[in-house]
Order: sequence, then C-alpha cells, then structure tokens
Amino acid sequence: MKRVATTYLSSEEIQQIASEQLKEAEALPDGPARDEVMRAAQTLSNLADMKRWLSSKELQAPQLSTAPPQRRR
Repeated sequence: MKRVATTYLSSEEIQQIASEQLKEAEALPDGPARDEVMRAAQTLSNLADMKRWLSSKELQAPQLSTAPPQRRR
C-alpha cells in the first residue's frame, strides 16, 4: 500500500482517495492485508472530516470571559 501525502489535498480529494482504497479493500480476501487497507481508508475518511470541520466558517475561537474569577466561599 502506497502512503499518500495529504498536506495540500482538499477534503474532497482525500475522501476520493479513501473511497478508492475502500473499493480496493473490498476486492481483497479477508486477512491482514485487507484489514490494513480498510484501516487506511478509514483514517483518510476521518482526516477528510477533520479537514472539512477545521475549514468550516462556523468554527470559531473560544470566547474568553472578561469577568473576574469568582472566589469560592
């Protein structure tokens, strides 16, 4: 199995590679080789999801409270 450099790929391109690896894995007989390709496909799919989430417009930095901390009594 060839390692894929994903640094400059879009989430759609990464998802496409994951789909191709999944099809490749389905063609393999049950065993360690198939498991490895399935794991790699799942990892790429997760990476595409994370990349999509990180580049979303809804993602915002945490809002810091400007109020002073309250003392416990």
